[in-house]
Amino acid sequence: MFKKQSNSVNTASVNEGFLILTLTTSVTPVVWRLELEKAKNASFEIQEQDNGHALTIKAPRKSLEIIGLFNEQDDAFDALMSVSSALQNNAQNSTPAKTTSNKKAATPNKDATNNRLIVMLLATCFVIGLFYYYWGRVIPTTQTFETQTLSETASDPANRTGVPVSADDLLKGF
Repeated sequence: MFKKQSNSVNTASVNEGFLILTLTTSVTPVVWRLELEKAKNASFEIQEQDNGHALTIKAPRKSLEIIGLFNEQDDAFDALMSVSSALQNNAQNSTPAKTTSNKKAATPNKDATNNRLIVMLLATCFVIGLFYYYWGRVIPTTQTFETQTLSETASDPANRTGVPVSADDLLKGF
């Protein structure tokens, strides 16, 4: 049905955000195109079929999709390696200005830095607050001690140290 050329090869390239596969050695030659955003979490696999070897793509929460069917496992493997090579070359050649995914990746780093700064400030305020709270409970202020001493000595002479007190005055409060 289709004539195969002896020097035909499978090619894969990335162009303007699309993965483009040209599978000339498949049983049915095909040109296949996929958005890179959709391929971000997808995996490419070679699966053995009844009538040959299939190059497939499996995306999360989606069914297995056959890209091309090959008579020889080596042809399917060559196609898989061309996909891998194209994706690796795209990852090495991409710059932050060209792709939107790199811009999105830069934003969480800034957010993470801001979140760390906020957490550090809150933790520092918490530690300082705990320090002042315990410092106030461990060491009472001098003014409070003097106020308590003056009020006690002025109101009840029986509570002063060194002054004789009768038993009736001592037991009056009970």
